[in-house]
Amino acid sequence: MSTADYALIVSLFSAVVSIGALLWNVWQKFIFVKPALQVSFRVSRVFKPTEGIAARTDIRLLHLSVTNLGPGPATIYLCIVKFKSRWWKRTQYATLNPIHGNPLHPEPVGIGPIAGGLPAKVDAGELQAFYFPYQKDCFLEENVARVGINDTYQRNIWCSRKDLRNVRTAYRRDFDAGLAVAAN
Repeated sequence: MSTADYALIVSLFSAVVSIGALLWNVWQKFIFVKPALQVSFRVSRVFKPTEGIAARTDIRLLHLSVTNLGPGPATIYLCIVKFKSRWWKRTQYATLNPIHGNPLHPEPVGIGPIAGGLPAKVDAGELQAFYFPYQKDCFLEENVARVGINDTYQRNIWCSRKDLRNVRTAYRRDFDAGLAVAAN
């Protein structure tokens, strides 16, 4: 084989790779569109308006928000949590029950995993928020590894590890300190 033959083979191979990349991009961008979702998780303090001024309260909620970055709509089916696992155990998942109705009610109600607006259709550029009670016996007392949602395409989309670390730090600060004071 001469040098020209090798050049022809390399050119044909690169043409096949280029056509494959073009077809993949067309498929992914125009035919089978999966929207990108961004999930955030935090502890939120509630402010109530009194005489035109927002007054601080002691009410705090866990706030899980999902933003659809587009390009198409998505449906959020479940709020989920993943627990830390050991090498000899399977990874365990759980479904979270968002607060149904008014999250500021003194006794928040969770009527099941399909509550609090679930399933929720989120168009491109929209945000959907879910609230959970922030109290001593919430799901944060377990060994939580990830918090997120399950969407239209059965993808588990998690909040950032930094968000979860900040929430767990606040949880330990607020509730573990209370245990140490009560023990004394």
